[in-house]
Amino acid sequence: MQQTIHIFLKDVRRGWPYIAAVLALTATLTFLTLQWVPEYGPTTRTLNNLVDLLDFLLPMAWWFAIAHVVHGECLVGDRQFWVTRPYSWKSLFAAKLLFCATWLVLPHVVLDWIVLSSDGFPPQARIPALLWRHCYVFGLLMLPAFVRAAVTRGMRQFMMACFLLAIALYLTFQVGVLHPSNEIVSALPRANHAAAISCAGEPYGTILYGGGVMALLLWLYAHRRTNAARIIVLAAAAGSLVVSAWPPRAIVWISQKQPAPATYPEIAVVYKPELCWIPSWQVSA
Repeated sequence: MQQTIHIFLKDVRRGWPYIAAVLALTATLTFLTLQWVPEYGPTTRTLNNLVDLLDFLLPMAWWFAIAHVVHGECLVGDRQFWVTRPYSWKSLFAAKLLFCATWLVLPHVVLDWIVLSSDGFPPQARIPALLWRHCYVFGLLMLPAFVRAAVTRGMRQFMMACFLLAIALYLTFQVGVLHPSNEIVSALPRANHAAAISCAGEPYGTILYGGGVMALLLWLYAHRRTNAARIIVLAAAAGSLVVSAWPPRAIVWISQKQPAPATYPEIAVVYKPELCWIPSWQVSA
């Protein structure tokens, strides 16, 4: 435990710029979310767009903070300074998790707590839901960055991995844009969306995913087999892509011709055109 605290404090001293960036983004997002309204009109468009931008920048700050902390004791190679020191891999891994929990997850918990309180919802009555939500955020947004940082040598390789991931997502989106009339291509987004909803709504699937990633990280820190871990990560990514975008599954979705049943049928959305903002040039036309 003492060694874990020692490594944690060292990471805090070295990573204070990343901590400051995360806290600044979280505080700004908290302040603006309290003023956010679910309507994109001429008076709220700028504020809502800024909130959307911060919702994108905050996970990016998490990723770079995680990469910086993990690369402080890089797992790739065999010439790291910490290998010759009496560092326990368990203490090292625990210190990295403690850093993420303290400076990434906890500020986000405070953000949700403040927002819920300001909207009139008692957060203390929703602690299990809040814990589950942030376990899901940690597993979905932070653990993948943790794995990418563990199998890369430095920030340059980490950024290259993120860049390749962005290219893959962009190409996937472009397939739907370039071939909108193809039945299979048009059905793929719905199949992927359904898979994401089912994963988020089924606790066992989320626990299995998080447990698998944590097991991979534990094995990686214990043995530092980064090349084998890279193969496992690439195989898992390719397998998930094939399973979610397999053409027969998309054909089933396109042949149903009916929307999926609502998760909450008691909730309905009513469209009121009188509340929509129409540009003046369209009115004049």
